[in-house]
Amino acid sequence: MATESKSPIDSEGFGNESYHELKPGIKLWLASSDGFFGPGTVQLLTLIEKNGSMLYASQEMGISYSKARYIIDKTEKRLGSSVIRKHQGGKTGSGSELTELGCELIKRYNAFVEECTALLQESFDRHFEGINLKWE
Repeated sequence: MATESKSPIDSEGFGNESYHELKPGIKLWLASSDGFFGPGTVQLLTLIEKNGSMLYASQEMGISYSKARYIIDKTEKRLGSSVIRKHQGGKTGSGSELTELGCELIKRYNAFVEECTALLQESFDRHFEGINLKWE
């Protein structure tokens, strides 16, 4: 009795269509002794800019306010400069907005990731050309 193979390539070398196509993936971050500025920090900064609030940004990300505060504090300490500007109470209420540096970091990081992703895809295509890579 034959058992069903879990191989991504059938006996004739053709991909089984019930499998998902593999593609390259990469996570990029700016690092000193450890990673400190990557996709999570960019997402947090982007949501702070969108919501005008670190609290609302952290809630949208599904992290605690203290975790968001830690991410921002760690980033600012490593950079030696502020990435957000906080507003305290008053008629307009409290909130946060990105500094010029915060905005510029998001812009440059996203361009960096876009360029690296294109290079990664190009390299993947070159090295795995002609192989139908599919996996469960």
